[in-house]
Amino acid sequence: SKAPTMAEIRLRLTENELSTNGRTGSVAWLIEGINIENAQDALRSSIRQQSEDPTASQRIIIEEKRQKLLSRINKFHKTAMVITNGMELEGGEGLQQDDPELCLEEADGYNFPEIEDPGEDSILDLGDDADSPAEVAELWMPSWEASDVIMDDIIMPLRQEELELLKGQANDCLEKLRQALGDRSVVFREKLHSNKSVHHQGTRSTKELQKTTLAINKHAREYR
Repeated sequence: SKAPTMAEIRLRLTENELSTNGRTGSVAWLIEGINIENAQDALRSSIRQQSEDPTASQRIIIEEKRQKLLSRINKFHKTAMVITNGMELEGGEGLQQDDPELCLEEADGYNFPEIEDPGEDSILDLGDDADSPAEVAELWMPSWEASDVIMDDIIMPLRQEELELLKGQANDCLEKLRQALGDRSVVFREKLHSNKSVHHQGTRSTKELQKTTLAINKHAREYR
C-alpha cells in the first residue's frame, strides 16, 4: 500500500487532536514549524546561489526575506508558550547543518561562486548567538526538549504528533525525489542528444539539468 502523505496524516491528527491533547491547534502549530524549517533551508539555498559580490537590490531581497522569516519564528515561539501552558522552553540541538554534498550544485556553473568557509563578513552567518540571522536561528520543536516526568504529559503528545508529521514529510519527499530523478534522467538524455546538434539546445538542456539537480538536492535535504 502507498505510504500516507503529510496531508493525510495531518487530517487524521487534526480530527483526533481534541481527544488526544484536550485542545486544538497543536497540529497547525507543528506544521508551521516544519514549514519554517523548510523556509530556512530555501533562504540558505538562495544565499548560496548569490554571487560573491551581490548587488544592493539582491541584498535587499535577502534582508526582507530574513525579516519576514524572523517574524514567523517569533510568532511560532509565542504560540509555543500557549501550546505548552507557559513552559520555559530551552534551546534544542541547534540548527541542523546542511550536507555540503547536497549544496555543491547551488554553487556550481554559471553565476555560481565556489563554496568556501563563511567568513566574518559572509552573508550566510552560521553564528549560534541570539542575533543569528533567521535562516540559521534555532527553532524550538517538541522533539528537542529533554524528557522530564513533569513535562511528559504536555511534551509527549506533541512529540508524537511531530514524529507522525515528519514521517508524512519524508514520504512526500521520497515521492518528489522519484519524480525529480525521473525528470533528470529525461533531461540528461536530451542533453546528450543536443550536444550532437544545436548549441542553443545544449545550453537549454544544461540549465534544465541544473534545475532538476537543485530540486533533487532540496528534496534530499528535506528528507534528512
